Amino acid sequence: MENEFVYIPTDKTVQSIQFLQTIADETNNTLDDVKTALNVKSIDPDSKEDILFLNENSTPLKITLFDPNSQTQYTKSLLFEPYRLYLVWEDGTPLYSTDTVNDIIWNIDTKKKYFAKPTRMEFRIIVGRGCNFRCKYCDQMDGNYTWKDLDTSEKNLEKLLYQLYSISKDKEQIDFVFWGGEPMLYWDTIVTLTNKIQCIFKEKKVRLGIITNGSLFTEENTDFIIKNDITVTISHDGPGQGMRSNDPFKDPESMRLIHKLCDQLENSFCLNPVFSKENYSHKKVNEYFYTIFHKYVRLGELSPVQVVGDKIYDQKIPEDQLLVYAKETYQYLLEVLSNGANSGYQQTFEGVCKFIYNVFSDYFVEYDHGCPATNENIYTVDLNGDLFTCQSFTTKESDHCYGNIYKDSSTFKPVAPKTYKNRIECVNCPVLYFCRGGCPHYDGPYREYNCKAYFCKWLPFLSLAITILTNGLLVNSIEGNYLRKL
Repeated sequence: MENEFVYIPTDKTVQSIQFLQTIADETNNTLDDVKTALNVKSIDPDSKEDILFLNENSTPLKITLFDPNSQTQYTKSLLFEPYRLYLVWEDGTPLYSTDTVNDIIWNIDTKKKYFAKPTRMEFRIIVGRGCNFRCKYCDQMDGNYTWKDLDTSEKNLEKLLYQLYSISKDKEQIDFVFWGGEPMLYWDTIVTLTNKIQCIFKEKKVRLGIITNGSLFTEENTDFIIKNDITVTISHDGPGQGMRSNDPFKDPESMRLIHKLCDQLENSFCLNPVFSKENYSHKKVNEYFYTIFHKYVRLGELSPVQVVGDKIYDQKIPEDQLLVYAKETYQYLLEVLSNGANSGYQQTFEGVCKFIYNVFSDYFVEYDHGCPATNENIYTVDLNGDLFTCQSFTTKESDHCYGNIYKDSSTFKPVAPKTYKNRIECVNCPVLYFCRGGCPHYDGPYREYNCKAYFCKWLPFLSLAITILTNGLLVNSIEGNYLRKL
C-alpha cells in the first residue's frame, strides 16, 4: 500500500493510498468509497507516462516571502511550477526582471554569443584503483572490491588514446580528467598520458584535470602540472577532514607545494569538500580554507555524504540536522552574496544564475539527468578500455561496468535506469531543476536518506535564486503537494 499512489483532480495533488485509507478510517467509509468520492486516478510510480501526467497537472507550489527590511510582518507569495520552471506572483502578476536579473541575463547571453562552448567530449580516465587514504565515507571502500591490474605500458596507453580519438574526432574540445583511487600514485602513467594526449590530440582544444587528496605532491610533479596547465581539484573537508585518513594541509612541505599550485593555477585550482557528521557548515569550511590560503579559493560541488552502503551510513549528516544544514547554508549564501567579493562560491553562483536565466527563457528546455556521468559525451574508462557508469564504481565485477571501448561503439552509453521522469518522489519537488532526480544508477535502501540530504543541499540554492529574483525578499516557507518532505 505504501507504494501505491493516486491523483486527486479536485485539488490537483498526488497522494498515497495510505493517505486515503486514513481518510476512510476517520470517516467510517471504505477505501473504495473514498476513491469514488474523490474521483481519483490510479498512478503507477514506475510509469513515465503517469509521472509526466503528474508533473504537468500538479497544483503550483506556494513560496512565502518576507521583507527583512520591513518593520511589519509583510509577506508576499509566489506560485512555482518546478517542472516548467514557471514563477508568478500569487495574484497573477508576472515576475518582472530587476536590474540585477537583467545583468545576469545579459552576461549569460553575451557569453553564449561571443564565447560559445565548442562541441565537447570528456574522458574520465581511471589510471589506477589503489589509494593511500581510507576515507570513512568513500564509495569504493564500502564492499569487497577487487583491484584488478591495469596495463600501464606505453603501447597500451597509446592504443587507448587513439581509440578515444576515433570516438571524439568530430569534437572541437576534449577534456581528460585523471581519477583513481588516488591518481597521484600512478604519476608516471599520468605523465605518459599527458605527453601522448598533446601529440595525438594536437589539433584539438584540450583541457586536463586531476582529482587528488593532495598528499603526494613533489617539486617535480608540481612543476609538470603548472607547465601543462592541469586543473587540480583537491578533495579536502576543511574542519571535517577527520573523516579522511590524513591531512596534507598539516604537512609544511605539502602545503608549500599546494600554495604554489594555488598561486600559479589560479582559477584552475579548486577545493572540493564533502559534508558529513564531522562538519556540515559552509561557513566553517570557507573560513577554514581562508585561514589556510589567506584568500578565498574556488570551491567545488559542496555535497553531503551520499550513502550507498552500511559502512557509510554512520558518517552521514544526522537526519535530524538536515534542516539545520539547509537553513544555515541559506543564511551563509546570503552573507556571501551581500559581500559581493570573490568568495570561493563562483561555481555555486554560476548554477544559481543559470536557474534565473532559465526562468526568463522563451521556451522550456527539458532537464537532463542529475549526474553528468550519464551525458552521452562523457565516458568513464580505465586503462584496459572497460567502461563504467560512474567514476565511483569502477570494478569490472560490478553492475556499473557496461562494456569495453574497443567493442561496438553503439553500445557505449547505457540508458540511465532512474531519472526524475520515473521517480514519483520527484513530482513537483521544488529543487527539481538543481537535483534532476539525483543518482540515476542508485535506487538502494538508502535512497530515501540521500534524497532528503540532497533536497537540503539544493534548497538554499533555490532560495538564494528566489531572493535575487525578488530583489531581496527572503524565503520563509514552501508549501504544496510534493512527496519528499522533512
